[in-house]
Amino acid sequence: MPATSEKLCLVIPTRDRPKLLARLLRYLAAQRFGFPVLVADASKLPFRADVEKAVEASAGLNVTLLKAAHDSHWGLRIVDALSKVSSPYALLCGDDDFVIPEAVDACVDFLERNSDYSLAHGLTAVVQTLKGRTLTLPYRQRSVEHLRADERVRDHLTNYAPTAYSVHRRGDLIRNLQASFDRSPDYELGELLPSTLSVIQGRTRCLGRLFMVRQDSPTSTGKKTSLAGMIVQSDFSKRLGEMKGALMEELHRVGVDADAAQSAVDDGLEKYLMRAVAKQYRPPVGPETQLSRAFRFAGTGLRLLPRLARAVGEGHAPRLASSPIDSMKDLERELQAHESNEMALFRLTSPRGNHFNDFKPIYDLVDQFPEGIQP
Repeated sequence: MPATSEKLCLVIPTRDRPKLLARLLRYLAAQRFGFPVLVADASKLPFRADVEKAVEASAGLNVTLLKAAHDSHWGLRIVDALSKVSSPYALLCGDDDFVIPEAVDACVDFLERNSDYSLAHGLTAVVQTLKGRTLTLPYRQRSVEHLRADERVRDHLTNYAPTAYSVHRRGDLIRNLQASFDRSPDYELGELLPSTLSVIQGRTRCLGRLFMVRQDSPTSTGKKTSLAGMIVQSDFSKRLGEMKGALMEELHRVGVDADAAQSAVDDGLEKYLMRAVAKQYRPPVGPETQLSRAFRFAGTGLRLLPRLARAVGEGHAPRLASSPIDSMKDLERELQAHESNEMALFRLTSPRGNHFNDFKPIYDLVDQFPEGIQP
């Protein structure tokens, strides 16, 4: 992309991480990223000089640095940044993440040709560098393409996958983020509401190409309040009710009748909450049942061991439940997914792979500079 285009703006929220910001900006410059970049910085004073150096060193990029107080809300910083531009489309990117310029182009082109879609993204790989070794972690991206908005809501909440790091229509993204932060400052609900509002406003498409590479590392910020922990808080019912009201209101605005809207929101949120809580809490197992399950666990573990060893050797990091007995079925499903996963590290780093040319420059940077580059 040789020339700057005003069709999209890239917003990078950052705080106290100038090395990671410098690494991302170096990558974007090397890839000749052709859209304006807004750095929404809330760093403490000792880090601000290095943030400025990182921005000044990004030759070839159209970068604007926006400064905010260290305790400013990350979402409000994004809204403020988006309000300063007039581009029709917007994309968010963490300072430890990377976007593929050609894939961003493809998403913008898709949205321009399909006015009934609210956002577009592509495949996402998550890399983790641990003790000098780089692994991949699962990260789900999907399309939600039902014609009816209430059907999209039910599908999205039942089979939830994040949409924050997608190419959005900028005006809708501003309104959806603002609606969310007016109701819930927590990350979990603060992400869920604007995502679901986007699904009401239009269909969503996951393009079949590498779009983003995210780094999962010990230095990752983002203070998440666990949903299971939020549920026991005294004001959770009130906040959940406000979110339901916002979704119902938006469904009514796009022409869905009250009964259909109520059914979709109630059913979808019930399934979303049950799944979120189930990840954290598991029912107690009696001694007899536990013993019989332990024998099954041992047999299953021995059967899966060769596949698990091969997957780890290929750079996959399985996420196991806290109970090994309960994790075996999940592990088997995960291994099946890994063995056909385009985002597995051994496929991404293979010159014969479909995504090698897009992934290789990012992999080299993360592998060489896992904690970023000194500005």
